[in-house]
Amino acid sequence: MMVEDDDDVVLEQYDNEMVPTSNHITENNDIRTDMLRLAKSWIDDADAVLICAGAVMSVQEGEMVYVNPDDFHKHYPYMKQFGYHTGYEAMGMMMDRRMPTESKWGYQAQHMNNMRWKQTPNDGYTQLLKMVTENGGKDHFVLTSNVDACFERSGFHVDQIYTPQGEWTKIQCMKPCQHDSIYDTRPYLDAILPHVSPVDGSIPSELIPHCSRCGGPM
Repeated sequence: MMVEDDDDVVLEQYDNEMVPTSNHITENNDIRTDMLRLAKSWIDDADAVLICAGAVMSVQEGEMVYVNPDDFHKHYPYMKQFGYHTGYEAMGMMMDRRMPTESKWGYQAQHMNNMRWKQTPNDGYTQLLKMVTENGGKDHFVLTSNVDACFERSGFHVDQIYTPQGEWTKIQCMKPCQHDSIYDTRPYLDAILPHVSPVDGSIPSELIPHCSRCGGPM
């Protein structure tokens, strides 16, 4: 978990590692380019690479719905009436008794579809894949809290990705009634998305997903 002081630690490491010489500091002192070069040098020196990534890895201009109210309201304008202004606020939405379940699932379906299928991974994923695969490649593995499958969609092998918080390709019985009560998400979304109300995000009650085995919530 990142804390406030971590910025100072990262910048101190940057200052220590990136000695300002003409060989590797860009003309415009582009810190992003320099940090990429530093990462590449670490990867080149490593025997194996463990890639740990969180939400910031998927940041993309105009799609920062988790932290930017303007982006969030652009994609989900009806959420204002329920008091939600960012995706992080909406993470606890399913426990909100003020909001109808039909609207919760309208938002949830749209958000899952946007993040997992509609919005494309940024170029950082492609750059990282290139770093660990070029010139014979490095033994590498991905541990990510992200549920958007951007690593897989960018070319990382699915067998080398661990997502302990799940991934939106699958949906699970909330009980769960059985250990394998896990289903493909796509059929549920395809049924729901054409019926999401632009007024309040609601869907017909009969489209709310339920476990096919026990009838419980998903």
